[in-house]
Amino acid sequence: AREAVLDTSMERLAQLAASRKARLELWLSERLADAAFLASCPHVQSGCRAIAMGTTMEQAESPAEFLGVFSTKFGIYEAIGLYDTAWREIASVGTHGQGVADFALTEVQESLKSSSDAVVGKIHRHANHRLGIHFGAPVLGEGRRPIGYVLTALDYAQAMRHILHDGSGPGTKARCYLATADGLMLTEPDGGAGDTALAVRIDTEGLHRGATGVAGASVYRDHMDREVV
Repeated sequence: AREAVLDTSMERLAQLAASRKARLELWLSERLADAAFLASCPHVQSGCRAIAMGTTMEQAESPAEFLGVFSTKFGIYEAIGLYDTAWREIASVGTHGQGVADFALTEVQESLKSSSDAVVGKIHRHANHRLGIHFGAPVLGEGRRPIGYVLTALDYAQAMRHILHDGSGPGTKARCYLATADGLMLTEPDGGAGDTALAVRIDTEGLHRGATGVAGASVYRDHMDREVV
């Protein structure tokens, strides 16, 4: 009977892990596509070209209006910024809370310098303990040379709660979380507030299998001395 329960639990957890993996990959691809879309829009490109030709910031109002419409329509971004190649702000939405200094903390700017495609920055924790994540894309001009950059910021913890912990699907009692290949926690294991993410490392058989590209499950006792799968 115990083996039958374990087999059922493992099957449900495998389904849950696969579905959350697919949702996470889709979410990442959508956020990268958003950044690439913004960087390719005529309003954004014309704003960057105008600044490069010496037009004043006050004359480049079209990008700001466009970014505002985009931000309002999708409603998931805390900040969107358009910058020239010297990282001077051309237009923005919400950057009074997260400006270029905040973007610099996640290495997204360094990644953009060597990429012609959209990139993602490191997950980070703000001074108010909230987790954030940044995406960016270069605005390309003639010869595919950067004439500016688009950067976006959003609440990472909230996004992960929606993807990993919305309670739908099999195994609603399961705790779903994200970790790096070397065990660094990237989300809070129960989907709530805490300081586990980016501060605690785990060491389980499941992690070792996943890190080597092998799916599987194991039974062990967790930090509350409960037997878990």
